[in-house]
Amino acid sequence: MLALFESTLLAVARLEAAGTRPPRLTEPGHGTWQRFRRNLGPRDFVELLCEDLAAPFPLPFDLDLWGTDPAPLSALADLDDTTVEALIATASRAPEAPVDDWLRERAKALGLSSGGVFSELPKVQPRFDVLELPGSAGRIAARLCSTDETLSLDRQFTIIADTPAERVLAGLCTVALGANRPTVLTTDELKAKPRRFDRVFGLAEHSPAQALAGDFDEVRLI
Repeated sequence: MLALFESTLLAVARLEAAGTRPPRLTEPGHGTWQRFRRNLGPRDFVELLCEDLAAPFPLPFDLDLWGTDPAPLSALADLDDTTVEALIATASRAPEAPVDDWLRERAKALGLSSGGVFSELPKVQPRFDVLELPGSAGRIAARLCSTDETLSLDRQFTIIADTPAERVLAGLCTVALGANRPTVLTTDELKAKPRRFDRVFGLAEHSPAQALAGDFDEVRLI
């Protein structure tokens, strides 16, 4: 659970470092928060930072969409102040890595597959509907969209995310691109309403992606 919160707060820090949001998490000494907080504690600070961004980026900032048990706010409430303050201090140092590198590092931190030969991805046409198989959690879509401005994350891509870590990473990809929310489904949701896709991508090292790939044509595992 800590890795989910850390990754989400790091996404806040990147937005603030880019000037997209006013500095609150990355503000030296958190002066604005200190003037505002009164009797509020560090957990409230984390919750407010996420609430503020949940409308433009439901994933990862709407914590109810993580699908964790226990619910994220309950888990956050169980953490002591020292742990949450350390989390805030770590996340407030905005990572400056390029998008691909940052998402790969976050995948590793979240216990997800961090490999993939992205240079083998073929060109995707703006008219294509694209499915990203479980495991990569939006990293493939982010790579394609970041290298071709004619592509649209929210209109073209469906991302399979079966675990809380995958759902958070899919949200990080959305934040990294400054994009509208793509379609994010579980494998079961996809199978309940099957549809045709023009292209299907996944990670060759991820066995659930390999298992699901057989259900589709035009599959490329990288």
